Amino acid sequence: MYGQIDASGKIISACNIDIEGFVEIPDSATLGDFIKDGAAYTPPNKYSVLTAVKKGEPVWTEDAGAKNAEMDMQRRAAYAAESDPLFFKEQ
Repeated sequence: MYGQIDASGKIISACNIDIEGFVEIPDSATLGDFIKDGAAYTPPNKYSVLTAVKKGEPVWTEDAGAKNAEMDMQRRAAYAAESDPLFFKEQ
């Protein structure tokens, strides 16, 4: 299987066709997994980033920026869902 990975090693696209510029990834890997030294690692949650592999075990860190951005988006959506109907009712 071939695919594109970002700077942190996370698989962002995959296909079964050998396309020039794509990196070979293990068949067991799925989108969102991380590749390090030819091995695929599945993150424990969607905010985890593979920092290192020590003695065969992955070391994960949390991407606080991505988590905060998602929470902000959810907060804005909840605010709009509650306040917009009140605004239009008042009009």
